[in-house]
Amino acid sequence: MIRNRLNTNFAYTNGIPASDKRRCNAQRGIQRILGLICFSLLVTVLSGCGVDSGVNPVSDTVSTGGTGGTGGTGGTGGTGGTGGTGGTGGTGGTGGTGGTGGTGGTGGTGGTGGTGGTGGTGGTGGTGGTGGTGGIDPSSIIPTWYGVQANIFANYCTMCHSGSSPSAGLSWEVGQYDTIVTQGWPSSTGMLEINPGSPDTSYMYLKITDDPSISGGFMPALGPDAMLDPALIAVIEQWILDGAPLGDPADATSGGSSGPTYPVGSWMYVWTESLQVCTICHSLTPSSPFCDDGGCPPKGVVLTSDNYSGVVGDVVEPFDLDSSEMWERITDNDPDDRMPFGMPPLSQSQINIIRDWIQDGAPFCPAGEVCP
Repeated sequence: MIRNRLNTNFAYTNGIPASDKRRCNAQRGIQRILGLICFSLLVTVLSGCGVDSGVNPVSDTVSTGGTGGTGGTGGTGGTGGTGGTGGTGGTGGTGGTGGTGGTGGTGGTGGTGGTGGTGGTGGTGGTGGTGGTGGIDPSSIIPTWYGVQANIFANYCTMCHSGSSPSAGLSWEVGQYDTIVTQGWPSSTGMLEINPGSPDTSYMYLKITDDPSISGGFMPALGPDAMLDPALIAVIEQWILDGAPLGDPADATSGGSSGPTYPVGSWMYVWTESLQVCTICHSLTPSSPFCDDGGCPPKGVVLTSDNYSGVVGDVVEPFDLDSSEMWERITDNDPDDRMPFGMPPLSQSQINIIRDWIQDGAPFCPAGEVCP
């Protein structure tokens, strides 16, 4: 009783009932116990963490470094080796194909042109020099009467076959085209000397090729073994095959031969340039079909190159155009009276050549000139 009062008094002494006091003390005890348990657990936990932090954190740090291994992806930078494809730039070496420019050296093949030196074999033509025509280039001779006569006949034939009394009665002078070709001069065998279009039936061709059918020796008579150069024979053959055309006086300069050089204003210059066509009628051997009735040469006028003296003083009056019948006939406006008869009129340049010649005195050779 006394203890309970004391306790009761104690409780009230502090202003708190005893029952409440006990409840508070019990709570404090529980709190202490819980605090000790928590403390123990905390110590245990902290103790465990202290051990792990000495090992696992380092290990984890290393593995995290492994993530750095992702940096190894930087090895993809090795793909930069694809940059080695840049080596394709080496294809630029194809630029070396520029060396193909060296193919220009093929131009050296042009040295084959040196084979053209074989053309020097043409120098064999120089053997023709025996005939005095070594300077002639057969390949450039124009195959007409003018070209063949100046380059071949004049150099190999006219030394005998010319003048008023030619060998065998046959002249190969430039003014004889109409006599030999147009009219058709017969050889001693009866075969035509020149049969246009047919070398094999042209006696002159058979003579220069030493055909077995010929009479006597081959021509030209340069010596027992000196036949005409084959290249020159080929030109004559081509001329005959082409129909033996007259051609143009300028053809005489083909082949490198100047042919006979007639000074301007000389009789032969006038005849060659303007009067030769007149001889188809005005000749002792006319070839014009208008002469079939025997009326040629008209009025007995012969205009061949060897009849200078028969022309001047007859149909040509030196220094006097109006008194020159030739001038009157070539300038007549009436086709029935104009010469050459039955043919186109002379060109103005041909007429001018005749005019100047007559006005200058119709000389055979102008003063101060040398005429062949």
